[in-house]
Amino acid sequence: MRQERRRRAVLEQRAKLLDGKEFTINARANEEGHLYGSVGPAQIAAVVNAEGIIVEAENIVLDEPIRMLDKYEVPVEFAEGVRATVVIWVVPPRESDPDGAGADAGDEAEPPEGPAPDDAGDREADDNTES
Repeated sequence: MRQERRRRAVLEQRAKLLDGKEFTINARANEEGHLYGSVGPAQIAAVVNAEGIIVEAENIVLDEPIRMLDKYEVPVEFAEGVRATVVIWVVPPRESDPDGAGADAGDEAEPPEGPAPDDAGDREADDNTES
């Protein structure tokens, strides 16, 4: 019983840390914003884990995979009554990441300006500078 209370306290702390955080996932899409695949619980768990908060794909509550560029509020359920909600931005990959293979996770991710599908063709002048 004591161990169960300790486990629940750890999960509640994890949910509190996670609640309200924003993360960005890069995904390739057509001009209308329809993804060439989908974003599911495994991808969401991966970006959260990359920030040091341990989440299993089974904790991500999605009725169906994400198939459009947009902003999504996604519930994360650690245990009965222990929930957090994260904001997932699904955006087109940057010009420097043409494959869209990576997922950029950010604590306080900057949301794209305007609707994501319209911004897909914009290029930034400083993309070609070397660091």
